[in-house]
Amino acid sequence: MSIHDAVAQLAQADHDAKIENASCRNIAGGYRCGITACNGLNDGDEPDGWWVGYSPRNGMNASVEGPWADWVELAHQILAEDARRQADTSSEQQP
Repeated sequence: MSIHDAVAQLAQADHDAKIENASCRNIAGGYRCGITACNGLNDGDEPDGWWVGYSPRNGMNASVEGPWADWVELAHQILAEDARRQADTSSEQQP
């Protein structure tokens, strides 16, 4: 194993450990098309509304890809999550 491969393997192991210990919220739209927001990846800081693409099949460091139908499904899932959050917020505000 080359030194480059060893360093890459250690970096991946560190990243995987952070992912495993993080509290992630994922929304998947297809086999390789999703978004995630994780607590614990930024030195324990709460995310500030930022989400990033990830591949449910290939993992966090893989390209987000898929046919048009997967992207449409992801959009539907995002809108459903938004509706759920709005309903939760409105029910919390009622006396």
